[in-house]
Amino acid sequence: MKNKAKLFYKLKEKDSFYLQSRKLLSFADYQSNDYFIGSASYNIAYYFDIMNRKFDSAFYYYNYSKKAFLKCKDTANAGRKLLNAGVIQTEMNDFFGAKETLTSAVYLLTKGKDTNFLAASYNQLGTCYKELNDFKNAKLLYNKAIALSTSNKNLLSYKNNLGIFYSDLGDFKKADSIITSIVPEAKSIASKRTYLRILHNHYYFQWKKNKLNVEQNLLSILNSRKRINDNKGIITSHIDIAEFYLNNLPQKAIKHLDTSVSLAKISGSPKRETKALEILMKIEPNNIIHKNRYIFLRDSLYQNELNAKHQFSYMIYQDQQEKERLLQLEAETAQQEAKLVQKENQRIMLFSFVGLFLIGGVWYYQSQKQRYKKEKQEEVRATEERI
Repeated sequence: MKNKAKLFYKLKEKDSFYLQSRKLLSFADYQSNDYFIGSASYNIAYYFDIMNRKFDSAFYYYNYSKKAFLKCKDTANAGRKLLNAGVIQTEMNDFFGAKETLTSAVYLLTKGKDTNFLAASYNQLGTCYKELNDFKNAKLLYNKAIALSTSNKNLLSYKNNLGIFYSDLGDFKKADSIITSIVPEAKSIASKRTYLRILHNHYYFQWKKNKLNVEQNLLSILNSRKRINDNKGIITSHIDIAEFYLNNLPQKAIKHLDTSVSLAKISGSPKRETKALEILMKIEPNNIIHKNRYIFLRDSLYQNELNAKHQFSYMIYQDQQEKERLLQLEAETAQQEAKLVQKENQRIMLFSFVGLFLIGGVWYYQSQKQRYKKEKQEEVRATEERI
């Protein structure tokens, strides 16, 4: 059953993969097999997370999978599921919740067997701390991820994130230095999408740092992203190119921003649309349509993030309540067992006392009997002597 699910995944038949994983979960529940419960729940979480982008359902099944793996003492798998859950919370801007989840993952993962998952957890924690304006810890965690990672591909992403971290602080010199150092390796080992992301950041930071004319470089990367259908990358390119045109060629900037807004609507990327609208309002501050759309998106994003945070918190609360219930049950069971042991000990002591009493009684009776017999014999002998 598990192999069937794997086969459907490899064939990219996502609905069959999901149905087979549901069957595996039902069978595992019936058999009370925690390992297969954990595996099947992970498959279902992956289906909702990567294949359908339904984060609330994905979070639920990642958490369910984690609990199952903890039951069978598989801390490595439990930690990995917490990492996935923490990534979802980060994407939904639940940075406080993500920080707690990812910290729990770090405690469950170990160097050696889980090194790359541990590095990924540090990287994700770095993003949480950055978004919470704790820049000291963010920098520390990004560097921890870089120092620990044994995957060259992951290392490129972590260094790219560190470069973005410095750019967010306005240190474009440091940001460009980091990104420039990884461009050659990214070209040789990274996926086309990752390489273009790093290359785009390289030219964007060069422009921010030295005001170099990187127009053709950014446009070339945009065209390359179009060829591989990198929708997120395409929107990012349009927004950054619009920023490049903002002061000198505002009409060109508007064209790119309008395109990015349209693409963001189609692909369901409200954050990117919001960012594009922010720049549009700088060019056209009196445009009511942009303002109303921006306010609507901000409110919707806030409400969605708030709903997600409540859902995540409620699931974690239920998990904690279940833990406390089990601990209380264990304590009550232990207490009952202690009382039974105490009663058994009391019974044993009582029986022992009764036994000793009986033995003592028998011994006393026999000794008295012997004494009486001896006295009788003495009495008979004395009588005979008198006669």
